[in-house]
Amino acid sequence: MKRNWLGAFSALFAVVLALSSCASGNKGDVVLSSDDFLIFDDIQELEAAVALKDAESILPTGREVKESAQIFSMIDVSIQEAGMNKALVARLEALRGIVCLIDGRKQQAVSSYNAAVKLVKDDAKVLILGSRLGIIKNLQEQKSTVANEPNLLVLEDAVSLFGKNAYMDSVAQFDAAFISLPAFYAEAFRPLRNKAWELKSITEEDDEKTVALLTKNSITVDDMLEMTESSTTLLSRYTSGTDLGAQELYDAVFEKKLLDAVSAADEKVLTREEKITRIYAARYLWNLFTGRGKTDAKKYSAMYQRLKRKSPVGDVDISSPDFDAVLGCVENEIMDLPDGRNFYPEEKPTAVEFNTWLKKVE
Repeated sequence: MKRNWLGAFSALFAVVLALSSCASGNKGDVVLSSDDFLIFDDIQELEAAVALKDAESILPTGREVKESAQIFSMIDVSIQEAGMNKALVARLEALRGIVCLIDGRKQQAVSSYNAAVKLVKDDAKVLILGSRLGIIKNLQEQKSTVANEPNLLVLEDAVSLFGKNAYMDSVAQFDAAFISLPAFYAEAFRPLRNKAWELKSITEEDDEKTVALLTKNSITVDDMLEMTESSTTLLSRYTSGTDLGAQELYDAVFEKKLLDAVSAADEKVLTREEKITRIYAARYLWNLFTGRGKTDAKKYSAMYQRLKRKSPVGDVDISSPDFDAVLGCVENEIMDLPDGRNFYPEEKPTAVEFNTWLKKVE
């Protein structure tokens, strides 16, 4: 009985909307009724699949996404079931176009857009597809006229800002969009939002070389030295303030033993192509920190050996060649223990993480 009452109310509300639109709307306008919105709930699984595919195409995280062919099949079935519901068919065609664009099939995406816009021109997904195709020049101007889910345009703005390296603004827009959109959007785009937060120190004014370096998920010795040289003065005393090429810079740093372990001998030689781990980062940063001559580089190992104490770090023993480097970086708040106990020496930091530590040394 309750279901019938709700259905009757929904139908009555749709009629009221339609009648009011006839009085004020232009001839030929498509009106989205309450039933149209209710039916959108039926394709949430499909929308979630497209959202995840979209997010993974921008920032791959290894999450499992549906194949495009499978999504197209789901869209075809949904269109058959939609019947005469123009709003729903328009949304489905827009979703098809977005997937085509992700796959690099622009012509098919244009065809889907044309099919969708003939049905409902102001559906949020139709507008987003039009914007990505370059047909709609300023998507954010459409917020006042979008027929449904205006926060989808806010989400699209967040994605656009991410692509422009405006990471702080991107974070703000992601957070604003997540508040009212279905949860699957936050689930799909959360990694992108978190990446924007991680990269917030990068601005639109930074040159391409800086952005390319700071957005790396892992860095080499060469990257580490380039970051130090370009964003700090920490190497000036070792290079006499001279601009050096990559090989010359490496040779200067190698000669000054900035890549050497302090606590004990280590036969491992860090080459220019070596991937930096947390413990190698600590080694280098500690050598820079103590190179000023104000701190005894071996003070921690000397103290712990004298007092016959065990290492306070769960996964870095007192016998480690980098014991002093790890404790020194942690004690001086250059680096941290992620879980309060372990250092995770073999994990590889991102460029932004390393840059944060580097600035603390300076």
